Amino acid sequence: MPEENQRLRLYKKIAGATSESAVAEVRAEMEDRYGAPPDATVYLLEAAMVRLECEQMGIAQVDRKRGELQIRFMENAAVDPQQLMRLVAKNAKRGAQFTPQGLLKFPLAATRPDEVLLEIHEVLAKLAPTPVSA
Repeated sequence: MPEENQRLRLYKKIAGATSESAVAEVRAEMEDRYGAPPDATVYLLEAAMVRLECEQMGIAQVDRKRGELQIRFMENAAVDPQQLMRLVAKNAKRGAQFTPQGLLKFPLAATRPDEVLLEIHEVLAKLAPTPVSA
């Protein structure tokens, strides 16, 4: 996208997206105007999806620090505590831990951006509360 103002408008749309469908609409608009997006743009769109998922779950922050993910929870996080403890216990030998400050430190195997985003999605899915069946 050669025009800087257009690029900034699209970045703003991505950052302001409040639903998965809004992110999908921005992606469709970009593909319609400019063709298939480059990898960096795909990662930006995927990061927006991670942000939305985190907002829904009550996760304040996700950071990548060297070989680990650091996930900070809000007090009202919609995370199943038992799932969290099982996840930490299962990965403790690899270095997973949950600190008293509400920070999950989770070992990260991935290095490429697409793999890192996929691994974040997988960890978040494991933390999501189990739906109650009727």
